[in-house]
Amino acid sequence: MNHTDWDTIILGQGLAGSLLAWNLIQRGQRVLILDQAHQSSASRIAAGLINPVTGKRLVKQKNTNAFLAAALSQYTHLKDQFNVTFFHSKPMMRLFKTENERTVYTKRINDPDYQKYLGNDFSTSSNPLINNPYGGFNQDHTGYLDITVLLDNLKHYFIKHDCYLNRDIEYSQIIPGNRTISVGDLHANRIIFCEGYKATSNPWFNWLPFKLAKGEILTLTTKSTLPDTIINTGKWLLPIDKHTCKFGATYQWHDLNEQVTQEAKTELLSAINHLFKNDLSFKITKQEAGIRPCTKDTSPYIGLHPQLPSLGFFNGFGSRGSLLIPYYAQHFCEHLLHHQPLDQGVDITRYWNTDA
Repeated sequence: MNHTDWDTIILGQGLAGSLLAWNLIQRGQRVLILDQAHQSSASRIAAGLINPVTGKRLVKQKNTNAFLAAALSQYTHLKDQFNVTFFHSKPMMRLFKTENERTVYTKRINDPDYQKYLGNDFSTSSNPLINNPYGGFNQDHTGYLDITVLLDNLKHYFIKHDCYLNRDIEYSQIIPGNRTISVGDLHANRIIFCEGYKATSNPWFNWLPFKLAKGEILTLTTKSTLPDTIINTGKWLLPIDKHTCKFGATYQWHDLNEQVTQEAKTELLSAINHLFKNDLSFKITKQEAGIRPCTKDTSPYIGLHPQLPSLGFFNGFGSRGSLLIPYYAQHFCEHLLHHQPLDQGVDITRYWNTDA
């Protein structure tokens, strides 16, 4: 391996780092990924849900059509490359929690911009499984990305092509220049930090305001047959097969560690038992915790350091990484390689000031 001639070093092989690296490599760039093989990273714990319309107010972001098109195109390309299906299209049953949510839905369903994503509403009173007095609606263009399988396949590819090192890196080892960067014995034109929540300790980008959120999810089995649809009622249920599902997630803005808690287990079990009319006797097979790199304004943080352009940043996708990262990885590549301007809404310079 040539340790002295890289276009880009990427720090972190979560979903953001992996897809950015993949897109750069596809464009002929010499890329090296440095990773600590952090198995409890938020990417590997996340359910990978793709849900274009979110929140109590059923909001669809302005660029959602482009986000979804880029994600489906990227995951189809990766499927063809590795002969493995990573994205699984699956309908979503969205349950109303209040009558007001039904009112919001009625407004949205009459908006032509939303009709592609929102299906018919229904009553849950005749559903033999679901316990919900307000009914709900079917949501289209939803599914989930099997992130762990994707990251494992990409890691194998990176290793095979000599562009991956499992190495702990201290910030003191990184020496930025105007046009190049040194990381110990490694040299490149730039380094891009894709560290997830750990970026809050990054000395060059600590002026970016994160709003970290710890989340826990359960993997459950039951002898009963689960519905073959994602169920979203604030918490979500993702069926993996007829008798196995993931259920989550909690949100915690304090005690930001990666340890699972009894409190989260109790909260999630209470919620899933309340979701069904009958006791499905769930058995916990796994409980996982991770920290989401959420941002102050809910938009990603992307760009090069305003004073040290050999340092880059690609982070802050929160819980929507599976949908957003393919689009923004391509967007950042165009900025890095062809000097195309970044969208102002994601450009990190929106938080830069000369006193930072």
